[in-house]
Amino acid sequence: MIDIADASSTGTEWFKTIWAKVVKGACTGGMQFPQRVTSVMEKRTPADHTYYCFNLLEQGELSPSGDSHIFQVAIGEHLCAPANMVTTVDAELAARTGDFDVVADYDVFVSATCREGGLVKVHKNDDGTWFRTSFGFPWKRPYFIVDVPAGQDQSKAIRDGCKGADVQ
Repeated sequence: MIDIADASSTGTEWFKTIWAKVVKGACTGGMQFPQRVTSVMEKRTPADHTYYCFNLLEQGELSPSGDSHIFQVAIGEHLCAPANMVTTVDAELAARTGDFDVVADYDVFVSATCREGGLVKVHKNDDGTWFRTSFGFPWKRPYFIVDVPAGQDQSKAIRDGCKGADVQ
């Protein structure tokens, strides 16, 4: 990790350093999906570059008696990553534009994929108000909210959903 964090991120030095680590089995490829982490520790390399070490965090819900109980458990895997590979949910949500592509369009139901990841579905109530449910976002909570009131503008409802309005 220290070699990767110390490598220049410009040119081919960084790529060659990572490739050498992967070939030697000292480094795995990037995670396909964002992972929740805990116990984040900032560290410095000998060349004074920042990297972070952390534990992966497993989250879920238990409903033994109908009441929902959220739990978080560090699963014991300790990893490190260069500073440019670690971000916060707030930073990810702030960078979203809300652009989307409609994949299903009916009179009272629309489904759209967000260009920055995620899926938003909206359906119209009898009074013309849209309700939104968003999936596949970097959540601050380990669950999603169903049927968020989203006003009467379908496009705005989808764009706000793709910006992450329901997870902030």
